[in-house]
Amino acid sequence: MKKLFLLLAAILSLQCAMAQNVAFFVKGGIGMSDWIGKESDELDPKFSYRIGAGLDIPIKGIWGFRTGLNMSSIGTKAHAATDEMTSAWDFEMSMKTTQIYLELPLMATASFDVTDNMRCTVGAGPYFAIGVGGKSKADVTWGDGTFESDKANTFGETDEDTESMLKRFDAGLGLDVNFEVKHLIFGLDTRFGLYKFYQDDFFDEIEKYKVYNFSTCVVVGYRF
Repeated sequence: MKKLFLLLAAILSLQCAMAQNVAFFVKGGIGMSDWIGKESDELDPKFSYRIGAGLDIPIKGIWGFRTGLNMSSIGTKAHAATDEMTSAWDFEMSMKTTQIYLELPLMATASFDVTDNMRCTVGAGPYFAIGVGGKSKADVTWGDGTFESDKANTFGETDEDTESMLKRFDAGLGLDVNFEVKHLIFGLDTRFGLYKFYQDDFFDEIEKYKVYNFSTCVVVGYRF
């Protein structure tokens, strides 16, 4: 899957580079991410980032097409505790999961002048991503003072030698609103996941939960 994803990205980039009036840009930013959906209660946003490079291909008038490759770090965190710490069964727990993806966006764009010196480009369309790294960590303090900590690769195998509960593949919709002053780019990039990437093996039956990735980043960049 990873090799197929990289091959597709390389072919698209090559085809775009052969088109006329193609603009190359680099862009990066920081923001927040979370898991959203009906089964994502008690989760909190965490820090996220995105860096990458892309191509803008004009089509006709204000319309165009945008693609590229991004490396994005997203995830979620949680905290839970009993009301008191008076018995050995009481606990305080914190969890953090980081997912690092290689992302391929395929966006339709509309560009128009805001002022004589500023141009706005709005991009919307699907994205496809493959998980390439990340860490998951959980810390638990019990009522008797015992502390336990565990961490693992987010997309790796568990201690039971089974697949991770997080699938590597992700897909959804992206929305970018970027402004450009001369060669400088700034704006907001948002991703709404539509793929149920979280699953559990319950008595040898795979159950997928209604949990989706969400991230938004304030970005800056440069157009060459």
